[in-house]
Amino acid sequence: MNLKTLAKERIAVLLKEAELVPEKKDRYAELILKIAKKAEMGLPKSAKMKICRKCKKFIMPDSLIIRTNKKTKCVEYTCKKCGSKRRYSYSSKKNN
Repeated sequence: MNLKTLAKERIAVLLKEAELVPEKKDRYAELILKIAKKAEMGLPKSAKMKICRKCKKFIMPDSLIIRTNKKTKCVEYTCKKCGSKRRYSYSSKKNN
């Protein structure tokens, strides 16, 4: 078993545990980032959406503001702890 597959498995376990044990969610976010850095790999998309880039804390629904923007066709996530914003597109562009 190589390091990257082991890291992916461990990250998946920590993501599940963070949702079950909210008291330790910030510590688990730190561990996820350390594991990904040590394995020299990027975070999976599920982890990227749950960890704030600026404050490095685990984002739960109580620490997040979600807004939709019809003009830019994206969903905007705002972290209540540090105020950083992330945008995710919800429209698919078709080339004709």
